[in-house]
Amino acid sequence: MKNGSIAGVIHDYDGHMVNSNPVRDDFFRYLCHKYSKQSPEEKIIGFRGRGLGMEVYRIMGFDLKKDEHMIWEEFIHYFNLDPAPLFQGMRETLHAVKLKEKKQAIATLNSGRIIGPFLKRERLAGLFDLVGTKEHGSSKTELLKLIATELHIKPSRCIYAGDEIQDIKAAVETGMIPIVTGYGGFYSPELLRAAMKEYSIPESRLVLKPENLGVVIARLLDKAN
Repeated sequence: MKNGSIAGVIHDYDGHMVNSNPVRDDFFRYLCHKYSKQSPEEKIIGFRGRGLGMEVYRIMGFDLKKDEHMIWEEFIHYFNLDPAPLFQGMRETLHAVKLKEKKQAIATLNSGRIIGPFLKRERLAGLFDLVGTKEHGSSKTELLKLIATELHIKPSRCIYAGDEIQDIKAAVETGMIPIVTGYGGFYSPELLRAAMKEYSIPESRLVLKPENLGVVIARLLDKAN
């Protein structure tokens, strides 16, 4: 391996590897019905593209201090019963990285109780050298640092691909090479572009169709090598 070449690719999970927004919408409806919360359809749709995270539950009328554990347990149960599907081309992208003999990992603030069954169900576990979840760190920056350390990779020789503004910030803070995937819908392309401009990330790193992700990763791998 040449000095300075890319040694690893780290992936986010929700909205990057899997199309979780439709399942999340259904979960919001299920949760509101079960706990008699008011959530008009326009509010659910309005959550998309704004990157609200746990704030959506406060909008629904939940008390996060009291209800967060319950929400997580319901979330894990629901997403294992109705799992989010892989985006088009994702399986091929993951295999292509593995064939190039690069380290590959997942960094997500989702639960390992969702990611583990997902990898087993999709027969993808063998493609990843490490999986970092909310059980391993409380922020994306913390997870990226942990993964780089565990895999013995310099952050500057690692790609991190994710769909949220916090993913962009985490990649920059750890010195990794960011790829921004805007096809999942958690943030609008306009918000992602504004964040990319703030951190001087070129437009060529924005992927708006999942089937194009492999091309962008391969281009960076070939350029570095």
